[in-house]
Formats: sequence, structure tokens, C-alpha cells
Amino acid sequence: MLGFLKNNVKLFKKSIKDIFIFEIIYKILFIIIVFPISAILIKFTLQMSGYKYLTNDVLFTYLKSPITIISFILILILNLTYLTLEYYIVSIIMQLKRTETSITKKEFLKLTSNLILNTFRAKNIGFIFLSILYGIITNIMVWFSLSTATKIPDEITRYLNRQPVFIVLIITFISILYLVGFLFIFSIQFYSLNGSNLSSCLKHSIKLIKNRYFRLLGIYLLWNICILMVVVLTYLVAILLIIAILNIIKVDSSIQMAIFLGIFKYINYVVLILGSIFSVSMNFAFITNLYNRYLLNNFNNEFKRTSKPEDFTKGKKVIMSISISIVVCLSIVTSYFVLSDASLQYWVGLKTPNITSHRGSSYYAPENTMLAMEYAVRDLSDYVEIDVQQTKDGEIVVIHDTSLKRTTGVNKNVYQVTYDEIKDLDAGKWFDKNLQDARIPTLSEVLEYCKGKIKLNIEIKGYQHSKNLEEKVVEIVESYDMVDDCCFSSFNYNSLKKIKQCNKDMKTGYIISSGYGDFSKMKYADFFSIRATAVTSNMIKEIHSSKKQVHVWTVNSATQMRNLMQMGVDNIITDNPILANEVINSNHSSTTLLEILDLIFE
Repeated sequence: MLGFLKNNVKLFKKSIKDIFIFEIIYKILFIIIVFPISAILIKFTLQMSGYKYLTNDVLFTYLKSPITIISFILILILNLTYLTLEYYIVSIIMQLKRTETSITKKEFLKLTSNLILNTFRAKNIGFIFLSILYGIITNIMVWFSLSTATKIPDEITRYLNRQPVFIVLIITFISILYLVGFLFIFSIQFYSLNGSNLSSCLKHSIKLIKNRYFRLLGIYLLWNICILMVVVLTYLVAILLIIAILNIIKVDSSIQMAIFLGIFKYINYVVLILGSIFSVSMNFAFITNLYNRYLLNNFNNEFKRTSKPEDFTKGKKVIMSISISIVVCLSIVTSYFVLSDASLQYWVGLKTPNITSHRGSSYYAPENTMLAMEYAVRDLSDYVEIDVQQTKDGEIVVIHDTSLKRTTGVNKNVYQVTYDEIKDLDAGKWFDKNLQDARIPTLSEVLEYCKGKIKLNIEIKGYQHSKNLEEKVVEIVESYDMVDDCCFSSFNYNSLKKIKQCNKDMKTGYIISSGYGDFSKMKYADFFSIRATAVTSNMIKEIHSSKKQVHVWTVNSATQMRNLMQMGVDNIITDNPILANEVINSNHSSTTLLEILDLIFE
């Protein structure tokens, strides 16, 4: 047995270069063809089911809809067809490498094209569904990702927890599929080499394996345990490496989890793709060697004799040309819709909302102070939201309330005092008695610190006592060459108009506590900053249809953040950017992994 397993590793090494090149190209084709079509079908089912977005509370109702079921069957067939062709090609590459047989690229193309065309004949269409079994028994990464890299929706998790019998039934069903699938483990090899029909291939596989079933199944399971150990070891090395780097560069413990999840998200993608290639390749090496061990005495001659590709007839060439043209056109159209639909991008994980620290990172520091700006940068925020007002002598300072009472204890309004009168006031003691050095900063001080570190959302507090506030703010931002790094928001629509009149390139946002009617066409608003309790899916859809963005304030609940992400908002304004980062990046990790990380970063 040890010698057989060594031969599998040798075949894997001989084949991995060609298979790796093929898999990378093939997965790119999936991204530009199969995925967009699947995504558009999902979007179509949402519209036909009467939903503008998909969240946990409507998930089961959506899944039970007849149009959803039909569309998901089409998506399943599309993806299984893609998967079936992948298995054909990997099988052929393995057979060629094992026998050191060479064929031209033209012959290889003809061979694979004939195989896929013959698959759609009535007697062979079952090969598409056979690929489900092949996926179960050859791609260990599918099961690994379910336990470590897939965030199962909360509603499904709660339902499964209430129905433990259902979990047992799922495990039993998958186990049966695995055991049955192993009976047909040679079917694709036989079809790839001999071009027979499905029925003959299934019978052939059963005949080869039936007297050795349990022994071979045991060896195969042991082989997959070894593959899984390699994958798990890779993940552990990646996790430990990230943790070591975070400790070496002395990252603050409060944000280690957020940084880790942000990095792990991308490592996870790479490991899942490479692990999938590794898993399928290793298992096909096993199957190929086993197939030849029990069947072919002279594989070279057999392959050349039985697998010589047919020349394309004129009709087949026309069909292939038309099919390729249709696929290319569909991929272009569907890719456009996927890339332009924000809510769909969020739902399928193509895009995540930006994070804005509300008045700085005000969960950890006194609002609108330089310390709050520093924490916003530390906490990995994309933007920091600040409020600007004008003092009696015209200085632009960063403070939210008109009155100084709440944050400094001085019972005066900002417009009633000069900057010299407030510059030394304590703006931190109210938040924490140990933060008595916090002061009210000027806009210039904030811009100087934030330049190159973080973008700003500057809220204009345009009170009647202000004189040319908008013009002065624009002038200061321009003086720091930060026009592209700043946006401006206000409850006062006239302030936005003034900003645009000063500089039409300034990005402006209208702040609303509630909305009714079609306000998305407002000329001087490039985005809308909406209270979290007032935002709706229809509102988001209308704003996005006007090519404008949706910012939502002030969101401090993890559940609310997840719901807003699913609705497709563009920016989450929060007092706690660390939590927002963890919520957004945790979508790429399972609950099990997050629990382990909580212990590590506790």
C-alpha cells in the first residue's frame, strides 16, 4: 500500500504544473462566465419573489418560492456542467502524464469538446449530476470550508439548532452519497478514455471495485485524511504567521482581531483555491493509478486506440462557434450587471461597505478630539466623521454641539467665544477623568494629522451665526490639497449648494433623519447620510439607481451592521469601527474559527 501511495504522489508531482495552469485559467473563466450568470439568476429570483434584498427573516420564504426553485435548478445545472468538464480535463491530464503520452493542443481540444458535447446526449446527461458525487469524494476543501471558512446565515443556524434530527439526516444523506459515489469512482476515467455511455461507465466502475470496495474505501479515506492534514497545517501556519507578525509589530491588543480577520480574509481565498486544486489533483492521482492498476495492462496503446478524437463536422463547428459567441455575449452583459449592482455585490461578497468613525473613534476617545482621530486611524477606519463650526473670531473648530457645556463644562455657545477662549478648555475629562489633556482642535490641525492616513467626512454645522463657513472650509481643505480625501455633509441642503459653488469637484452628502418621496435626484447631493432606523431597501435601490451612495448613521450593533451590509449600503458610520471591521471581515470565517480567535486575542 505504501508503494501505491508513493506512486500517487509521483503522479501528482508530474501533473501539477499542467493542472495548476489549467485550473487557474478555468477558475478565471468561472469568475467571468459562470458566476455572473448565476448571480443574475439569483437577482432575478429576488425580483420575481417580490424582494428587493435578502436577509435572514425572509430567507426561508424566498427559498420556498417556485421561481426560486426553478432558477436554482438552472444554476445547479450550469455549475455542474462547468464542474463536469473540469473533471474530464483533470482526468485526461492525469492519464497522459501517467503514461507519458503526448498529444497536440488541437487533439486535446477536440477530445475534450467531443466529451462535453456527447455529455448532453440523452444517454449521457447523467454525467452532469454524477459530478456532484465526484465533488463530494474528491474535493475535501468543500467540507473543510464549511467548518472553517463559511459563515452560515444566522437563521439557518438557529433552525438547525432547533432541529437536531435534521442535522443527523443531512449527515446521513451526505454519507450515503459518499459511499455510493465511491462505487462510481472510475466512471469519468472510463468515459474520458473510451467515450462510452453513462450506463456502461457506471457498470464498468462497479465491476472493477465491487470485490475490493471496503479495502479501497479505507485506503482512500486514509489518503484524504493525509490531504486534510496538509490543508489544516497550511491554515495553522498562516494563522500563526499572522499572529506572530501582529505581535512583532506590537499592534494594540484591542484591534488585533480586526486586523487578523482583514488579513485572513485574503489568505483564506488563496488557501481555498489552492487547496481545492491540491485536493482534486491528489485524489485524481489516486483514482488514475487505481484505475490503471486494475484495468489496463498496456495503457499507452489503449489510450491511443480508444481516445483518438473525432474531427469536427461542419455542423459541430457551427454549433461550437454559436455557443462560444453566446457565452461571450452573456458573460459581458451579466458581468456588467453584477459589477453595477451594489446590493448584489454585497450579497455575494464582492464588495463591503466603508467604515466611518463617528466624531472620531468616539467609543474609545472623547469625540472630535485629536485622540479620537488617532484612534480612528488605529482602528482601521476608512473615514473619520467630524463636525465643524465657526468661533466668534472666524476660526473653524471641530466640535459637534453648539454649546460648549456637554464636552467642556462651559455654558457658552461656540459662536459667542473666540478661539483663544476655548483652545485650552478641557474636552476630555467628561469622557474619562484621565483624559484631561484633550482639547477642541481646529480643522487645520485635523487635516494636517489625517492627510495620507485617513479620509474625512466633514459635517457642516451651518448655524445662522456662521459667516461664509462653507467657503472657509473649502479654502482650508484646498490649501491642504485634500479635495479627493474629503467629503462634506450637512442637514442644510443650502450648505451643500454653497460647497459645490466653491468647488464642483467636492463630494457632498445630504443628511436625513427620515425620507419620503424621490429625493435621490437632488442636484447637490452625491450621497445621502441616513439614520439607520429610517433606511429601507427601496430607499437604497432608488439612491443607487441615481448613481449615488448611501451612508448610514449611527450603527453600533453587530446585528444591524450585518443587515445593512446585506441591504447594500456603501458606508457604515459608527462609534465603534473595531466592531464594524470584525463584523465585515468575519463574514469570511466560520463561527468555530471566530470562537477560537476570541480565545487567542482575549
